[in-house]
Amino acid sequence: MFFIVTVLFIGGNCFAQNENKFKVINDKLKKNEVKTEHPKKGIDPKTWMERGKLYQDAYDANLGLFKDDATTTMGLTTSAIILYFRGKDPKITSTTENDVLKETYEYSQITLHFENGRLRTWIETEKVVDNALKESINAYKKAQGFDTKNKNEKKIFEAFRQINADLDNKFFNEYNLELYIDAYNTALERIELNKHLNVTDTMYYFYAGYAAKSQSEKDSSMWQQSIDNFEKALSIGFFGEQGKEGQIYGFLYEVYKKIDNIEKALFYLKTGIEKFPAYDQLFFVLTQYYIDNDENDKALEFLDRLIDKDPKNVNLIFHKARQLYFLDDIEKALEAFDKAIAIDPNYYALYLGKADAYLKLADKSADLANDPKTSYADYEKYKNQYEDQTMQAIGPMEKAHELRPSDLATMENLKTLYFRLRVRFPELESKHYEMDKKLKEMQ
Repeated sequence: MFFIVTVLFIGGNCFAQNENKFKVINDKLKKNEVKTEHPKKGIDPKTWMERGKLYQDAYDANLGLFKDDATTTMGLTTSAIILYFRGKDPKITSTTENDVLKETYEYSQITLHFENGRLRTWIETEKVVDNALKESINAYKKAQGFDTKNKNEKKIFEAFRQINADLDNKFFNEYNLELYIDAYNTALERIELNKHLNVTDTMYYFYAGYAAKSQSEKDSSMWQQSIDNFEKALSIGFFGEQGKEGQIYGFLYEVYKKIDNIEKALFYLKTGIEKFPAYDQLFFVLTQYYIDNDENDKALEFLDRLIDKDPKNVNLIFHKARQLYFLDDIEKALEAFDKAIAIDPNYYALYLGKADAYLKLADKSADLANDPKTSYADYEKYKNQYEDQTMQAIGPMEKAHELRPSDLATMENLKTLYFRLRVRFPELESKHYEMDKKLKEMQ
């Protein structure tokens, strides 16, 4: 899983000032420490409010520009970084890997890593204090405890909200740096802090589970933490990231399989398919499990049970068609594709699947035609059969193109099929040139 650091540029600061900031904040923290030990000032909410804010300032000394904002979707740009850190020239190194420009901006107190001009990760090489956010949270909690009249309730709430945003960026950065234990603990901190905001953070139970899962690949003691957090997320209604609902069931399958609890692993996988049949990845994993264990028919049995309960579920019928395709039962696969198309005639993948099934039949005919043992008479028969079956693939593929006219892969496939059959079916030659023209216009 790849996380993009979500940040917003905040102007007004200057890196040249940071060295002075460090000393100023440290001096203020020392003075505040004296207050916390004073008999009267030590029980004054103002003392602890001040301490909480100082620790926030300590965290922001290097990272004040990394503030979360829901409207941003990409990392901070290099140009914004240079503007923010004006007055200091960083050591810059860059490499290009697989068309990705990777740049490192090394300042005296922080090193920043970019990919294609966007911030990917950062490493603080010098801090005012360690664990600034945790210390800030603890100080504000102390303030709450002494604030019997709730005079600072709104200010504390806003401070916690700001710290939550910092914990967001901290988690993503740690995860991208593959500091999975740190990311896991940050996720737990965020979950705990949200309790003070009266929020149940479903997503961060999921993130905690994922960070623990990543760490478990090299530390098997973390599998249980992964399971616990995934199951907690599931119990409070989080099923996966937006657009990937059902994803969490696949992760639970993986972690239970890792601890050799296959029964529980399959339970979650099958439950996920029942609840989210549109999330294809779960069915592909189940299919692979049965293939690996020489139990291909069990996937069909499982699907048939689900289809009996929900006979109009086009996703389930699509999966059945695909499974029949993989088992080389092409005729039944085509029947299933047609059944699904009758339910939802605008389901793009059904037409590609149907076309693919005809092409698989055509490939078998081509193999027979090219077999050295095949007679000339049979060669002609299989060759015509190959062309007829390929021609049958064109209709559903044209329908797929109609549904998604800008899909280049479908257009390329049609162009190839038109060209391949143009001798026997002359009417396809003009279609070949037309498709070739469209592709050139789009590229």
